Amino acid sequence: MTQKRKDEYTKLLAGSLPVLRKACGLSQTGLSELTGISRSALSVIENRKDMTWSQFLSVLAVLDRRPEAVRHFEAVGIDTDEVAGFLSGYAGREGARE
Repeated sequence: MTQKRKDEYTKLLAGSLPVLRKACGLSQTGLSELTGISRSALSVIENRKDMTWSQFLSVLAVLDRRPEAVRHFEAVGIDTDEVAGFLSGYAGREGARE
């Protein structure tokens, strides 16, 4: 996965995070507790519409099995299968951390 694609996905999720959070019935504090991203960092993400790749992966890992989140990811154009494939391929590369 290219850096450009990662940037696209992080912007898509950051720009729609409040909607996703509410669809899943979560406050910033609730999402913070689940992801390990501080509530203040989530506030910054939601206001600036930008997040890091690791923040993106944290949110995705926590919410990916919730039906409302899956629908949201599809609606905004985030291909979770592509992300999973990238991560699976990366884990198998020589020199990747275990």
